[in-house]
Amino acid sequence: MSSFGSVIDILLVDDEHDFLDEISDALKYQRLIPYQLNIVATADSGSQALELARSLQPDLIVMDLVMAGLDGLETAKILLPELPHIKVLILSSHLDFKDVYSVVQAGVRGYLLKGNTKQLLKGIEQVYRDEPVFPQEVIHSLFQQQFSKTASQKSLTYVGAPKAELLSTREREILSLSQSGYSRADIADKLQLSLSTVRTYLNRINNKI
Repeated sequence: MSSFGSVIDILLVDDEHDFLDEISDALKYQRLIPYQLNIVATADSGSQALELARSLQPDLIVMDLVMAGLDGLETAKILLPELPHIKVLILSSHLDFKDVYSVVQAGVRGYLLKGNTKQLLKGIEQVYRDEPVFPQEVIHSLFQQQFSKTASQKSLTYVGAPKAELLSTREREILSLSQSGYSRADIADKLQLSLSTVRTYLNRINNKI
């Protein structure tokens, strides 16, 4: 296992070999995030991924959700209780909110759509730093569900009942930038805030949502 801040050891898992080759090259030679991404191995099935994870102990696994046999979700359910120090980022060809909720419940830190290398690189950095990574559409859906829930319960609330805690305008702005691939340093620079202030906002946002 590599030390924080230098090299991230990554296991790539996908049953499409062309995608594995393409993404391996993209990660190896990237210059977007301040880490060297070391592809320790690739796997084309969930069962193979489990074997390699146990033997190689990578820092992070980037894994396709839909695979023949043991899929990404089932693999994560087996892997994470056994090796909780390994972080998992799930990739999918399409957005399905049920899938997102399922991977969250399994302990997966991130879920991204395939096809955006910049977003994937930023996602790897964030997941490695223990920051959750999910598509902007998922965040919007969570807000919409919370708003709908709050509205439907207004007639049932009694005096003094706690209200749903919503994000402030600034918190929404920072969340939007974070989910768009901006690093904490980028957000601080763009909004002319200190890095510690951005960290505080992100921690507050995570606690609220």
